[in-house]
Amino acid sequence: MDTNISTYLGLKPNSTTIEKPIITSESSPNERDYQAGYIIRYFIRKRNDSNGIIYEIDKANYDSYSYKTDYLTCTLKWKITGTNKFEVEQLNQRSINYAQQTMSNIDTYVKNLTKFYRE
Repeated sequence: MDTNISTYLGLKPNSTTIEKPIITSESSPNERDYQAGYIIRYFIRKRNDSNGIIYEIDKANYDSYSYKTDYLTCTLKWKITGTNKFEVEQLNQRSINYAQQTMSNIDTYVKNLTKFYRE
């Protein structure tokens, strides 16, 4: 067999391999987070699908997926307290804008800029 063909066949994914489903988990700030004023939110999507579904996950899943080449991960430093809602919205929008450098469509998933906000 030609070495290029055998190399290709060796790289071809096994059709019997079942992909582990992504376990979603929405962030839930606690009192310590509110005292700190922010939380870290974790997101994932398939790397080869730039318009793919974005999932929010917990830190443990983020850590296990962040090294996998088939997935794209990113974090958001999410402001949850502040002097007013406008300030929080601006800071969270800035965080989304920064994350878009890694995950271009994160703004389609994260829309509520004052999610978890309290004065």
